[in-house]
Amino acid sequence: MEASMFGFGANAPPAFVFNPTDADIVAHYLLPRALGLHNPHAHAIIEDDPGSAPPWEVLKRHGHEDSDHAFFFGPPTDASSRTVRGGVWQRRKGKGHEDTVTLVHPAGGGEVDIRYRRYELAFSVAEREGERAGYVMHEYEIVSPPLPGTVLTRIKVHKNAYRPPAADAGGADEQHADLQVPGPEQPGPSHEHDPATNGDGFAGAQDGALDDRR
Repeated sequence: MEASMFGFGANAPPAFVFNPTDADIVAHYLLPRALGLHNPHAHAIIEDDPGSAPPWEVLKRHGHEDSDHAFFFGPPTDASSRTVRGGVWQRRKGKGHEDTVTLVHPAGGGEVDIRYRRYELAFSVAEREGERAGYVMHEYEIVSPPLPGTVLTRIKVHKNAYRPPAADAGGADEQHADLQVPGPEQPGPSHEHDPATNGDGFAGAQDGALDDRR
């Protein structure tokens, strides 16, 4: 997805996309949040509960109805399934995928290993007898050192994902009729963005999360 949709350089060419790896997500977004540190790139993450409504409504609420992914900071939950209006998020079996990110102190102060776990959930549509809808949720949490209570969620949208009938979509429009989505000249619809804290508004290119597809 174009980096400008996430607040990285509103005038950047479409060739620059925001598609962070798991290591990027943990090191540059989840860890600073868990430690309560200021993060100049936090505009890329939406402050909302991704399990508060069907995924197409959550995405549309924040101007991402045409995106193939979006990122959220929301309340943690241990539930293996989350029922929302119109369907259910179901966690896949297993304890989740675990991996380690090694961070190197920039001043030569050594290294620290950050162990994280990623859970995967898939959304099923109730009216289609549990048929998979083409939305996948990845939940990231840090397990070592223990930093409980902070979860970063990524919703990924498959190309042919389910879209609700027009009548259902209209209900969502009425519910969020007062939502003001920033225009393309503004730095991004997902979060407040302060250019004064982000240089030229394109600092994300330094953390490896931005790719040039040219």
